[in-house]
This record gives sequence, C-alpha cells and structure tokens, in this order.
Amino acid sequence: LQIKPQVDKCTEIEQLDTLSKYYISINNQENLEILINEFSTISRVRINQASYYARFVANVSLVIPEFGEKVSS
Repeated sequence: LQIKPQVDKCTEIEQLDTLSKYYISINNQENLEILINEFSTISRVRINQASYYARFVANVSLVIPEFGEKVSS
C-alpha cells in the first residue's frame, strides 16, 4: 500500500479527494494499520504537504473515524 507517496504527488484538492475515495474503497484492517503508521508522522522535508495530509486524514475519517483518532494520538 503506497498511499502517502501518492498524496505527496497531488497538486490539486480534487486529486486528493479522489485518492481518499480510492483508499476507502480498498480499506481493510491491514491497510488501515499501514496507513496509520504512515500518517502518524510528517517528515520535515514534507512539511509543505501537511495541509494535504490533514485533508486526506479528514476525508477518510468521515467514513473510518478510527483512522483519524489513531493518527492524532
């Protein structure tokens, strides 16, 4: 599962929203754990992507509240 690198490549909100919907469609417990680990930290190099990460987390959390809770803790 390589979602975070795809989020890094997003240049428009619409791309990010589509990526969020895609992840929701392939969600399972194993993928959720991987994604939680990926989005729990942000590299200094990627700090400019923080708003995109936040939007992705918010979009997915609308359907999978556990995701947002675990990323933020």
